[in-house]
Amino acid sequence: GVSWYWLVDPQGLVGEELRVSGEAYLHAGGADTGETFEPRLFPGLQINLHELLARRKAGTESEIEE
Repeated sequence: GVSWYWLVDPQGLVGEELRVSGEAYLHAGGADTGETFEPRLFPGLQINLHELLARRKAGTESEIEE
């Protein structure tokens, strides 16, 4: 029942947003290396993939700052 997916490549720091339409997955947006991921599903939300993955590697679980 999930209609939107986010895929993040931790090596390439690339994010992709997909949405389900019928039985197909459609590319809805994304971010290339060094860019900020701004999902269309949540206008105004900005995710710095580099910072997010750096926190994961450091073992912190603090919330993403706006």
